[in-house]
Amino acid sequence: MSLDDQIFRSLMGSFQTQTPLETCLHGPLSRQVLLYLGESKFDRAREACRSHLVGTPLNSPEQILPRFEAIGNLVLIALKTKDSLGLDWTLGTLKSDVDEIATRFRNADQIRELCRQLVLMCETMGSLRMWASVKSVTRMVLRLLVDEKPPTQGLRIRALNNLGSSLLSENRIEDAAHVWQCAIKDYDPKLVDHCAAQLSTLHNNLGELLRLQCRFAAAGKHHQRALQLRLDTFPLDDPLVRQSRYNLAQVLIETHAYDQAALEVEAYLESFPPDSEMTADLLKGKIFQCRLLFKQGLFQSAETQINSLARSIAKDEARWGRQSVELHLWRLALAQRIGKANVVQSEIARLPEMIISQRLESSIHEGRLRYQIGQTDPELDISPMNADREHHLQTALQLLRKRLVRTHPLMGNTIFALADLFQNTGRGQRAVQSANGAVILFGQTFGETSAPYVYAMTRLGNLLESQQQTSTLLKLMKQAVRISRKLKYVPALTQLQVLDLLSRAYEKLNNPRMASYLATASIRISSRQLELPTGEEDLLVDRAIDLSEQVGHFDRVVELLQRRIELLTAEHHANHPQVASCVEQLGRAYARQGKHAEAAEHLANVLTVRCTDLGEESPLAIELMQLTAEECRLAGMTEQAEEIHNRAQLINDKSSHVLSDLL
Repeated sequence: MSLDDQIFRSLMGSFQTQTPLETCLHGPLSRQVLLYLGESKFDRAREACRSHLVGTPLNSPEQILPRFEAIGNLVLIALKTKDSLGLDWTLGTLKSDVDEIATRFRNADQIRELCRQLVLMCETMGSLRMWASVKSVTRMVLRLLVDEKPPTQGLRIRALNNLGSSLLSENRIEDAAHVWQCAIKDYDPKLVDHCAAQLSTLHNNLGELLRLQCRFAAAGKHHQRALQLRLDTFPLDDPLVRQSRYNLAQVLIETHAYDQAALEVEAYLESFPPDSEMTADLLKGKIFQCRLLFKQGLFQSAETQINSLARSIAKDEARWGRQSVELHLWRLALAQRIGKANVVQSEIARLPEMIISQRLESSIHEGRLRYQIGQTDPELDISPMNADREHHLQTALQLLRKRLVRTHPLMGNTIFALADLFQNTGRGQRAVQSANGAVILFGQTFGETSAPYVYAMTRLGNLLESQQQTSTLLKLMKQAVRISRKLKYVPALTQLQVLDLLSRAYEKLNNPRMASYLATASIRISSRQLELPTGEEDLLVDRAIDLSEQVGHFDRVVELLQRRIELLTAEHHANHPQVASCVEQLGRAYARQGKHAEAAEHLANVLTVRCTDLGEESPLAIELMQLTAEECRLAGMTEQAEEIHNRAQLINDKSSHVLSDLL
């Protein structure tokens, strides 16, 4: 049975309505058997089929299909009654017939129709996880379909697909992959229109198998080919096209090709009508889009969408099963990243019960929950969960090792989280050893010239920066820059990390000029391509301003102050003391540049607020008034300059009189 749950949709149906096998059983015997089954007269149905077999000896090609009608109905009866002995007897009879057909009637026209019906039988048994029987019948099909004429190619592809699936059920992963690879190699070059759908299923299944093995480059090629074939065969809103888009996007997001993944997810969601109700497939796509926004560093957009989704399914979370768990796991990850402690606590309280209710204990979902809990702030109360973060991370690692291949990126990220914990608990050497191991793992999975490898280098770089290993950090980040320059696309969040770490390394090595340049470059990335939490970006901007002022780059200071004002006004009103202080800094920066009109405008706008904040009679307030008056005068704003000057003089004189009286 194909891994593609919806392949050959016109033939598929629930077992209670019509199975693929039943679609080809429509003779007089089948109608009689159907009546018996409707009355639960299973023995009468079996007797009718066996009598038909006895009365229809295999003497000529014309008897092939009538005999199969009896055999097919016997298989159907055995499946409905769960009669394994009856199924074995029937398949033994079928094998004897196939042996005789292959010997006596190899060129009969009826063979192709028989094989079509046998393939449908395999798909029916595959839907019931009867893989041993699927493999047995599939081998019969392949024995009969020896010619390579176009009409038989589609059947052979379907049979090979079923054979690979049956091998996969026996955990013979490499054998299954080999069967599918050989089938693709044989039939993809001589593709004809009538078997494009079947071939796309082979590509899709092999791509998924390779993705689960973390062989992402090969998986991406097969999913791209499957999507191309399905776009040529089916309309854009077809479930198979959606499936290929989703599977391809999964590969792209793991390889950090977020720009391409965004295109596929957008096309996936656009294939649904704008006013369509929420379905499992639509919810899956929206959750994936939240994940993508999170990975891209668009945290505000991700938060808005993920909260909207959580509200929309809150009334009936049980209906959505594992997808509701998936949604809340990403909500937890996002809340941790942007520092929403109350959301973190509520999700940690909610998720264990959801995992139990969905029977996901010891699954990847529980491993991911443990991974997220292990990264929470040590000061945060996570009761009733165990407060030992290291215990959660070690448990996550054990669970993930059972469920994922060793080179899966989630394994690497869990090791990085453990390394961070070791560093925070004073075990620096063990932290670096763990982080180095995770970097090697990313290199094995993605290659040492890939965007995920650059990301892994930044995780190691953060540890080196914490341990003051500045020279090593500088070498590592220079290597990351060299790799990034050769890549077509590096995520903005990774670029930001590289530039920020480089800047910090140069600052500690007493090279403020390079540190300032790199810090400003990182701010440009964050302001144009990312949606960082305001507090996080404000710290980056503040550091960049200090560095730029040290080296006298006042043009950069102006640019950075403008960005800081944007950040502050997004959080506070225009007359807030923090906003006014930043506007004053910007006015002073313009004054140093000799841009008197801009300086006068900004200083005059916040003069009242700043003087109130500083105290009108304080020396700092008087100095600010004098500077503002001078800038207004130089800008040609004579009346305003005179007014501010007189105000400052009045306060100054008043202060002098008070001092004289005291003396």
